[in-house]
Amino acid sequence: MGRAPGAPAAALLRLLGCVLVVAAVACGDAEESSEPLLLERLAFVPAAACRVAQVVDCSTDDDLLVGRFEVTRSEWIAARRGPEGEIFALPEVFQSDWGADSERWPATGMTLGQAQAYAARLGMRLPTFAEWMRCAAGSRAQYWPWGTRRQDSAANTLELGLFRPAPVGTFQNGQTFAGLHDMLGNVWEWVDRPPPPGSFLASSFSGAPIATHTGTWAMGGSCLTRARPLYWTREGLHLFARQIDPEHRGSDLGLRVVAEAREFLWRGARSWSRTAVRARVEKVGESWGRSSVALLDELAGREGAAPALEWLLAGARR
Repeated sequence: MGRAPGAPAAALLRLLGCVLVVAAVACGDAEESSEPLLLERLAFVPAAACRVAQVVDCSTDDDLLVGRFEVTRSEWIAARRGPEGEIFALPEVFQSDWGADSERWPATGMTLGQAQAYAARLGMRLPTFAEWMRCAAGSRAQYWPWGTRRQDSAANTLELGLFRPAPVGTFQNGQTFAGLHDMLGNVWEWVDRPPPPGSFLASSFSGAPIATHTGTWAMGGSCLTRARPLYWTREGLHLFARQIDPEHRGSDLGLRVVAEAREFLWRGARSWSRTAVRARVEKVGESWGRSSVALLDELAGREGAAPALEWLLAGARR
């Protein structure tokens, strides 16, 4: 009889406890599922030899982390809203249709300087001409990002008739072996160093050879250019590139980011070492695969290594 009055209160306390536990789990799940990780947007491209047509050396000496996608409008807007966001301001003509339905379209309309500033904000940079070609053509110097033969509907080029960028990653069949999307078509991509010696480059519009290795360049074509191989050897070696003024802005000109993997991972690993995102970090390592094991094993074995490096390694070994 004396216990009866406390029963409702006890039941209420038990119910409140359950609610708090569920809420805590829900909050943890929300953190794990919704918090963006830069790491998840990067592919691992190991150092490798790459000689285009056995003439132009596009080899890379360092393992690279490379943006799996072209930088999107939503990512650019986030930078615009951040500290010193005025650096990323674009003329209105390039942002007039940036609505919620186009957040995953590639950002376009930036100058070379703005593209470099965006990459630096992430602790990264733009790829060099040679690095871009190595990433697109692979260590075997393939003609196309996906292989040795042309393939219909593998890229957003003029033949498709869309005449505008598509959400990044739309063309799954067009990705490279390392998991890089839209290396051909969608939008041109800024690179910040000229091509290596030994190549004659052709304008994608006129076809006229440009025998120069200076200036600034963009790579890979866009939704407004016809599909072309990454390079061809008719009347000399030509690479699918475009020489442009560093202050040029284009509705089909965007960017992709890159960093030396060793330095970037060591510097950033602590920010990914929260238990709530461990499974996601391991999944990134799994996507990088065996080619990343040697580097990750070296980093994880250093004194003071952050837990995320071990998580990446565990995923890569699966």
